[in-house]
Amino acid sequence: MERMAQRVVAENLSVRAVEELVSLGDEGRAKAPRQTVHREASSVAVEVAAQLEDHLDTKVTVAPGPKGRGRLVIHFADDDDLRRIADTLAVQEAD
Repeated sequence: MERMAQRVVAENLSVRAVEELVSLGDEGRAKAPRQTVHREASSVAVEVAAQLEDHLDTKVTVAPGPKGRGRLVIHFADDDDLRRIADTLAVQEAD
């Protein structure tokens, strides 16, 4: 830390340069990238996705997230397919 302070003073670095220096770390090395946590979908999520695939006749994926949350993705091929899926889900068209 003291070495970094001496460098800032010696090189008369701007605030932006100091921020970049801090983000790179003490020795100018890039920080280690975060490790991605791969979560397995719950049995309920897998079952519901399979039921939706059967009902909608299209691919449905479930991406689990932290704290029991997640993302449900309904795939479609084109605008007509999207409209068919929306009709199946009883989504009304906007005026």
